[in-house]
Amino acid sequence: MINIAFIRTAFLKPLELGLQKHYGIGLAELGIPPQLLKEPMSLIPFNDYLQWLEKIEELTNDPAYMIKIATDLTFENIGPIGKWYVTCPDLALAFRRIMFTGRGVFSWSTIR
Repeated sequence: MINIAFIRTAFLKPLELGLQKHYGIGLAELGIPPQLLKEPMSLIPFNDYLQWLEKIEELTNDPAYMIKIATDLTFENIGPIGKWYVTCPDLALAFRRIMFTGRGVFSWSTIR
């Protein structure tokens, strides 16, 4: 069995905001296809995400860039989906919302 981790495209939004704010770098400069960013629930292999983080370190020439943009890496900056998770009164409901969102996206994609 192949074990591959994924990250949602929506989680790139806070990273993009922090990079623009502190370094003037956009996601296009990392080689991320603009078409991928149009759908916030798209899945990206986590290994690709890690490569982009390494490229950011090269572009900024700052190994501590993540510390500088840390204030921008919040659920609120993800957009409506992030705010939906944050409004959960407890952790169990947050996990149920995450699972519900994933199920809805996957069932929608099989219908198309």
